[in-house]
Amino acid sequence: MSISKIIVIIIIITFSKCKNELIFVATHFRHGARAPMKVDSEYKDHIKERWLNPGELTGVGQRMHYILGLRNRIRYINDTYQFLSEKFDSHEILIYSTPFNRSILSAYAQMQGLYPESEKLGDVLTEEQEFESIPPMNIAYKKIEDEIKKIKGCAMPNLMTLIPVRMINNNEKKITLYDIDECEEKRDEVKEKNRKSIPLLINMEQEFNEKYGKILNEFYGNNETYDYYFMNRFCDAVVSGITDARNLTEFKKLNFDLNQIREYCYNVQMINYREYILGDKEHILAPLEASKMMREIIHYMRQRIDVDINQIKIEEKYLDYSKPKMLMISGHDSTISCHQVFILNSLGYDINKYFRFANYASQLALEVTRRNAAEEEIKKMTYSDYFVNYYFNDELIFNISVKEFIDKIEPKLWTDEQIDIFCGFKKENNSNNKNDKDNDNLTIQLIIWIVLVILVLIFFI
Repeated sequence: MSISKIIVIIIIITFSKCKNELIFVATHFRHGARAPMKVDSEYKDHIKERWLNPGELTGVGQRMHYILGLRNRIRYINDTYQFLSEKFDSHEILIYSTPFNRSILSAYAQMQGLYPESEKLGDVLTEEQEFESIPPMNIAYKKIEDEIKKIKGCAMPNLMTLIPVRMINNNEKKITLYDIDECEEKRDEVKEKNRKSIPLLINMEQEFNEKYGKILNEFYGNNETYDYYFMNRFCDAVVSGITDARNLTEFKKLNFDLNQIREYCYNVQMINYREYILGDKEHILAPLEASKMMREIIHYMRQRIDVDINQIKIEEKYLDYSKPKMLMISGHDSTISCHQVFILNSLGYDINKYFRFANYASQLALEVTRRNAAEEEIKKMTYSDYFVNYYFNDELIFNISVKEFIDKIEPKLWTDEQIDIFCGFKKENNSNNKNDKDNDNLTIQLIIWIVLVILVLIFFI
């Protein structure tokens, strides 16, 4: 054997022994491609393209997340890390979604890619189980029996895996404050204040009107100066239409370079989220949006590291849902933007350099790892021996110790009380408390009067 081959073998063995151990993963991803958010009474968007349902996930968006799921299967199950079980285990993965169809369906599509249809993965029933699986219904149609025979012994057709996705309950203010009605007006007030204070956005409005104003006025048959809100809706329609590979019959008559206009619209959207969030020095929106979610992530991160340090046996790890190996959150460009800005700002990274716009199906991942070590050595480890790798769409942005990550993030988190005060929840709670106290006082007074009456009656009797 040649010396070069021996060197290669030694390198391979060395790297395989030094391979880091993955302990915990948190992913936060944007939904896939969708229809534009705003359409007119004829269901046409700002570039005169007709859509069935505004804001809903498209077939392209479904496929985006299915492929992202396949990618995550390669990384977390098959090749890079043998981290998750080959077959779906509900104790290993906790999935949250904001309560919008596009994010819910994106989570389902991604999970079908993570656990695709396969004889090894789907549930197959015995004959006895097949018999028991018929629901209590009157089978009045021969067709139903024929359809049941087609399923054969599969629990689900095509051996599909059923995956639970939990909704982020806005009423409980869990994880994120995305679109909470009571806070919406306040958030818009902050956004508007920030927007007016940013020369960059004002310059972009001027540039947009100089570049496209005349053409669009001819297109719409009017004579207007377009503001930033219009630019956002216009760009939303452009990006949605091009991403969905629509014919764009009317829009193409304007002879725009589609790649150029899409790139321009990406910049408009990126500036929207980056500058709205960082528009003033108070940095209000990022911690407001991200604090609940980051508190959850840090909680589960600690749980998994403690399990690892204590070397709890595998059969004891998943007795309940309190220690998932992977936390997944299906959200939006706004939630991911706030998440990015909050983390980068808290850790002292240059936001202008490291902020990334979240295109459809973008994924932010926090992977917690430690070096491969013997059991006795692991038991002596501290949070300084574990590291957080921060990825955005597979680009490694930074690597930092868990101790430093938590020490710098936690002081920046907004407390529930701060959020309550900002959003007006506190005032409502105080009002309720006041009513409760008033009721209590009336009850006490009534009891005192009853006692006095009884004493008077006893005295005279």
